[in-house]
Amino acid sequence: MESPIESTSRGVEREGGVMSLVVWTSIGQAFRRTALPLAAYYAVTLGLPMANGAAHSGAAFVEHALFVLAVPPIIIVLACAVHTIVRAASSRILGLRRRRIGQVRGHAVGERRHLCDDII
Repeated sequence: MESPIESTSRGVEREGGVMSLVVWTSIGQAFRRTALPLAAYYAVTLGLPMANGAAHSGAAFVEHALFVLAVPPIIIVLACAVHTIVRAASSRILGLRRRRIGQVRGHAVGERRHLCDDII
């Protein structure tokens, strides 16, 4: 009996659908790529005001800090999700197009062709 989870080169498939491993991998890569810019952003938007005494202002600074801390990760996650969806859709469209072109030419999709096949 086959396992319901099969490993592939792009992620882990589970009973007809790609599990979110691909999405989480791209999110992890995005956070690694943005770590330095995010650290600089946090230092400027949180560190400098704290050094100047803005932390004593109470609720206004806490609201600012929560906004600054929450919005960038949300944007990164949404951008990764949109990128993954667009990439999967374009891959599917290109796969269907290749299949259709192969059927029009009379060749199976995975069939190996030679240059002389069109001449003969």
